[in-house]
This record gives sequence, C-alpha cells and structure tokens, in this order.
Amino acid sequence: MIFSTPSRLSHKEGTHLSVTIRRFFWRREIALRIAAVALFACLGCGPGDPVTQAKDYLDQGRVRAAIEVLEPVVRQERDNFDAQFYYGLALTLSGEAGPAEWSLRRAMKDPAHREEAARMIVGNAMRGSNPLEAVNILSDMIEDEPDNIELLLARASAYAKTRVNLDDALADVERVRELDPTNLDVYRPEILGYLAAVMTEEAAASLAALGKRLKEAPSTEALDSWYCTTMALFAMESEEKELARERFDACAEAHPANTSVVLAATDFFFQEKEIVRAIEILENAIGLYKGRRDSGFPQRLAGILISEGRIDEAEKLLQNATLSENLRTSLSYSLQLASLYESQGRFEDAEEELEVVVELTESLGMPAAAYEFRVADLAIRSGYLDRALAVARGLEHPPFRLMIEARVAQEREEHARAISLYKEVARTWPDNEFARYHAARSAEQIGDFEAAIELYRHATRISVETTNAMTRIALLLYASGRSTEALEVLSVQEQRSPLDEAGELLKLELLVIEGRIKRIPAYLSRLPASDAMGIAPRLARVFRGLRLNGQSALALELLDRVDRSVFTQPGGELALEELTRFLGAGSQAEAFEHVTSILDGVAAEHPESAGLQGVRALLAEQRGDRPEAVASAYVAALELDPDLPMALLGRARGLVGENARLSMEEGKRALEADSVDTQRVTELAVLLMQAGANKEALELCTLVLKRTPYDGVAAQTLANARLVAGDHSDRTLDLARRAARFARSERSMTLLRDTYSARGQQNMADEITERLNKQKKRVGTEADPASSESADAA
Repeated sequence: MIFSTPSRLSHKEGTHLSVTIRRFFWRREIALRIAAVALFACLGCGPGDPVTQAKDYLDQGRVRAAIEVLEPVVRQERDNFDAQFYYGLALTLSGEAGPAEWSLRRAMKDPAHREEAARMIVGNAMRGSNPLEAVNILSDMIEDEPDNIELLLARASAYAKTRVNLDDALADVERVRELDPTNLDVYRPEILGYLAAVMTEEAAASLAALGKRLKEAPSTEALDSWYCTTMALFAMESEEKELARERFDACAEAHPANTSVVLAATDFFFQEKEIVRAIEILENAIGLYKGRRDSGFPQRLAGILISEGRIDEAEKLLQNATLSENLRTSLSYSLQLASLYESQGRFEDAEEELEVVVELTESLGMPAAAYEFRVADLAIRSGYLDRALAVARGLEHPPFRLMIEARVAQEREEHARAISLYKEVARTWPDNEFARYHAARSAEQIGDFEAAIELYRHATRISVETTNAMTRIALLLYASGRSTEALEVLSVQEQRSPLDEAGELLKLELLVIEGRIKRIPAYLSRLPASDAMGIAPRLARVFRGLRLNGQSALALELLDRVDRSVFTQPGGELALEELTRFLGAGSQAEAFEHVTSILDGVAAEHPESAGLQGVRALLAEQRGDRPEAVASAYVAALELDPDLPMALLGRARGLVGENARLSMEEGKRALEADSVDTQRVTELAVLLMQAGANKEALELCTLVLKRTPYDGVAAQTLANARLVAGDHSDRTLDLARRAARFARSERSMTLLRDTYSARGQQNMADEITERLNKQKKRVGTEADPASSESADAA
C-alpha cells in the first residue's frame, strides 16, 4: 500500500483533528451566514421599505448598513419619525452619539418613540461622562412636559451623577412623589445621589424604605433586581462579607438571568475565591437568558475558566458563542477566542480566527485594518513570513504595512534594514513605542548598544507599561559592569510603573551585587498575599548574586534563616540549583550534607519534580561523583521533563569528551527554553572549545549571541577564532568590541587591541595598550576584571 492508515490517533493528533473539523464547519457556517446577509441586502436593494430593511440590518448587527440605508431618508423626510428613530439608534450603536441626538429629538415628536428616544439621548450624555449635558437636554424637554415622570426621573439621575447637585436631584424626586405617590422608581436617583455625596446613613435609610415598600406592593423586575443588587453591594462596601454573600446568593436565585445581578454576583464570588459558585451562577444564567442582545455571560465565564486553567472548556464555550445569529456578537467572541489562542502560543489558530474576524468586520461595514495587522503579526509569530508580507501588501494604512515589513526583516536577521523601516514607522506613527522597542532589539543584534539604550528610553517615554524597555536598559548596563546605574534605572521605572518579572528579579540580584542585602529580608516580608511570583524565584536570584560576589558563607547563613517550606513552592528548585552551584570539589562536607538534607525533604513532598531531580544530579556532579552516576541522575530528570535546561546542559557537559556533536545538540535544545540561563550554555561552549571541538563551540556561541547579544564570553570566543583564522572584518571588530565591553577582562581588551592592529588601525590599538599599562600600574601585574574602565576604551 502506498498510503497506510493508523489504527488509532494519538491524543494530540485526535484533538487537533477534531478542532480542524469543527473549525471547517464553523467557518463554513460563518461564510454561509455572511453570504445570506449579502443576498438579503441585494434583495432589499429594489423597491421596499428602508426602515424595515434597516431594522433587519440592526437585528443582524450590521449597524453601518442600517445607517447607509436610512441616511438619504432622514435628509429628505424630516418627519419620518420611524426613520429618524432607527437612524439615531444606529448612530448610537456605532458610537456616534453627537450626530444621533438630532434624529432622536425629531423621533420624540412621535408618541410611539418619545420615551425610548428620550432615554437614548440621556443615556448617550451619561455614557459620555457629561451628566450636566443630560440635565440640559432633559430640562428642555421638561419645559414642554413639566409633569412627565419619566423625564423627571431621568433628570434626577443625571443630577445625582454630578455629585454636587444633590438638592436638585432631591427636588425632582419630591416632584415625582407629588405626581405619583406609588412610584417606586423614584428611590433610585435618591439613593444614588446620597451615595455620590457620601451620605451613607441617608442612603441606608432610603434603601430600607424602598425595601419596605417592595414588600407591600408588587414592582417591576428591573426595580426588584436593582434593589437586590444595590443592597448586596452596600453590604460588600461596608465589608460585611457574610451579609453580602447571603444577599448575592438570594439575588442570583431570584433573578438568575438578570445581567446586572449575575455580573455583580459573579464578581463578588470570584473576588472571594468562591470560584465554583461564580461558575455555577454564570452557567445557570447562560441557560436561562433569552434576551436578543449579548448578555456578556459567556465572556465572563470564559475569563474565569481561563484563570483557573480550564482552557479546553473556555475554548468550547467561546466557539459556541461565536455562532450567534448576531454578527456583532459573533465578532466579539471571535476576538476573545483569538486572544485565547494567542495567549496559549497557538499562533496559527489565532491567525485563522482573526481571518474570520476580518470577514465579519468587512461584512458589517466596519474598518478591518487593525485586525488584518494582527493577522500579519500572528503569521510572523507562526513563522510564515511570506504570508505576513502578503497580508501587509494589502494594508492601506502605511504605518501598519511598514511595521510588518520591519518585523519580517528583523525575523530574517536583516537588522540594518529593520532599523531603517522602524525609523520610517516612527516618523509616520510617532506614538508607537513598539517601533522604538523593536528597533532597539535590532540595534543590540548589530552591536550598537548605545543606540539601543536611547531607543529603549524613547519607547518608555511613550509608554511606561507596555514594554520592558527599562529592564533591557538595566540588563545592558549591568552586563557592562555599571550595576549602580542599572539599579537606578530600575528604581526610576518602579516609581512610574510596577516592574515586570525579569526586572523584579534583576533588581534583587543588583541589590546583592551592590552590597545592599540587608534590605532584602524586609522587602520579602512585605510581599502582598496576591503576589504571583512568590519568594522562591526571588531567593534564587539572591543566591545567584551572592555566588557572583563570592559570598558562599553568607549564602549558607541565609539558608539557615529561610523556612524550608519556601523550597516546596514553585521555583524552589531554582533556589536550590543556585545554592548547589556554590558547592565544588573543595567545599566542606557539611555544606553538601546541609543542601542534600533540604533537597531530600522537598523531594519527598514532590517526587515527580524534574527540577528537583535535576538539582540532585547537579549536586552529584559538584560533589565529584562517578560520571556514570551523574549521567544516570540527569537521565532520570529528563525522563520527567525532556526539555529541562538544567538536565540537558548537565548531560551535555558529560558528553563533551566522547560526543561533541551530541553535546552541542543538547546545548541547543536547552537554549530553546525561555527559562534557560544562557551563561550556562556559554560555559558548555567553552568546555567544547577546550576539548578541541571548535566547530561545535563556535556554533553554540553564535546561537547564544542571538539570544543574548551582550554575552561577553561568547563574543570573545567567536572574535578570537575569527582573528586566528585571519578574519579582521567589521564583524570580527564588532565581536571584539562586545567582548571588551561585556567580558571586561585584560584578555578581552588585548583581543580588541590585536583586532585593531590587524585592521591597520594602529592609533586605536596604541590607545588601548596605554590604558592597559596604566591599569596594570594601579592594581599590580593583573588587570582588574571587575573594572569597567578598560571596557570604556571599546
């Protein structure tokens, strides 16, 4: 047989196939629905009632189409109140509240639309955070109808929202009570006014009065649910958690599909970490909701499921929600589904979902450029660079097109071209921090670190939150030996916006390097309960800083003060790994026993932890156990996690002498992990070079520099090999300058001097020789490797 059919699908293949099949029919359904809408639109192009056609468009979520149908009608027929009303409604839905007002005011002349049009006008003003404008509009209407209860209540609510017009709100409230003593809706603006004025006792009294009236006389679902929710929120704000819980439970039972009740209740239970109850309320609401508009329940439930790691359930829920008959609702959930795929690293699925979004936006008459841009971006992240360029060519917005072209050039390692394109993006899109940020990353790759730092600074001037630009600056400064400046940069950023995780960990290491370790225990004790990272990863960076400072005794002293339960937390293996790296063949037996004792205790609680097994193997390696035993321990760790960087590099070190190629391949696999310490990979490359495996060592160093352009040792290894081979090109000079800047040793400066000499730039070589001689006179016969003065000559 030419083709063979497997008897069964693997779990992964089966899951992928079911998703593919489901998506095929789902996209076909979307296409059929869009085609049906288009056919309906064509059928409506002939003689017919434009208002009816517009209403159908609005039902389908095609707001722009409704506007286009009604626009000529409202211009020619000012007294066509149906057309004016639906035109105003369509404009409101499209976010054009200002132009909507005129048509809605015209529609109010028709008793059939008066009440709803008035509500819409006021709602637009209130949503625009301009309650005084709503007051003015309503006052004009009240002049014509001074006894209109609906208008008086609306104005009272608008007054209440201003926070300074409580007396006016209460005056309208009293007027309504005069007109209709049985009206219970009047309590809403009264209570909201008291709350806005922080008159909680008066608000509580009014709420109690409303509660009494509701028991005596029946009311509307809207008021009952509002009262119920307000009472629950009042208890929550008063920090009466048990009472709030009882009230939210009662509200959810009495009004299980009311949007305000359900969303407020699930917010409360989610905040109180009663996840099961929050999910139960939302699932029940989804089953009961019969409204035409999107309730928002699936969106909220999907968010909770995602936060709980129940990704498959969230995905299925969102997929079902995308099948809504309303195309706008379908669009909203398709966007959320695409974001879910993107957050999970499923870039191809996200790209495909966004293509559906583009189809929907075009069918709705909405601009699709932003979504097409995201499609191109996801194509890049999926590795489909030609596909990204094809999408970019269709983008009408030049900055979008240039940004995609720049990103593709960057991915293809055409960094000079990428920088040029990013500069053009910055010219046409001045407030785009990502153009500066990505240009800085390319500048790092070509060795222009000062330009990179300036570009990072520009990016963070545009936005302090959306990139880790300040952390990148700190990394470059620290790698250059300027730890004090690096710590200052992070301190400045921390005052403007919270540090990202990398910045937070770097700050701890810098505090140790700068001799400020006494500040760390108090800092760790002040971590909030909501902190996601935990103490263990932070402790690992403290141990790393102590190791780099050569303070092994202080590390062991700190270890005695740390509660051992810390090592059972996520990241505990990282702290133990850093601690183990202190130990070597010359370490005291008690130190090995101390660390081993902690490791045994933690491993007993987590026997399936690959990280802890990797630490055990590293401990055996540091202790000088037999190579076979060390190799076996690393294999055991890899059986638990085949991609564990610590174990891959440990096994690679054991293979250096017997199989250099396989050793290098293990190093490359380790380098693919986000969590890898690239310095460990560089150390492997140096071992390979020492073993005579130059080709493998240089290949590994090249990959390290792509990941960490400021690795001085990798740059030095490559530059030296090129110079020995007679290559003194610009690339060799770039590598030699990196080595001098970041390795900061006499050897790296000598390499730079020799590179200048080989290039015929004797003046530069002599200048470096003079600096080296001056430094030797100051510190003796050995240059100070920690000094950054020699690096300045680069």
